[in-house]
Amino acid sequence: GLAAMHTGRHDVADDYLRRRMDLRRQMGGGMHPYAVFDYVVLAKNLVMDGRFADADLVLDKAPHVESLRGGEEGLDPDRYNRQVRWERAEVRLRSGQPAEALTILKDSSPAGADQFAAEADWTNFGDYDGLLGETLCAAGNHNDGLVVLRKALALSERQDPNAPWLARLRAVTGLCALGAGERVAALRYASLS
Repeated sequence: GLAAMHTGRHDVADDYLRRRMDLRRQMGGGMHPYAVFDYVVLAKNLVMDGRFADADLVLDKAPHVESLRGGEEGLDPDRYNRQVRWERAEVRLRSGQPAEALTILKDSSPAGADQFAAEADWTNFGDYDGLLGETLCAAGNHNDGLVVLRKALALSERQDPNAPWLARLRAVTGLCALGAGERVAALRYASLS
């Protein structure tokens, strides 16, 4: 499903991702915290296919994690719920509603609304800083967005310098730099992407 999604075969990806979700439910894990990612990835595929309303419907059905037991004790159960909120912010961003996306990100920051721009939470399906930075830029706040995107880019390059998704993050950072009036930096990021 992920391979199909990343190669633009969204109808094929949708089928596989829904089967995965159904199999998890059949095994009794439909409310497990990891099931949240089934919904997030399915919604991401729908967003990539331009089906924003369908993505919202999928996110509406995602499990809400109240507490964690066993090996997950001591960890913040809301980290799973944040993934749903962050994907909902991405739905808003991609559908041309950056102000709404920004509100969702501020309200769902693990650091709290007062320090939301300083927060980074890396997951398998994206990162808070990258999404936040892109959203700030899309909302017209290029200078703050660029600060956050550069932070996300520096961390990403240290963690996985050869990741193919770095190209997109560099391109987004370049576009934000251009919006902030940093033409030389924009060209550098464009060249790197």
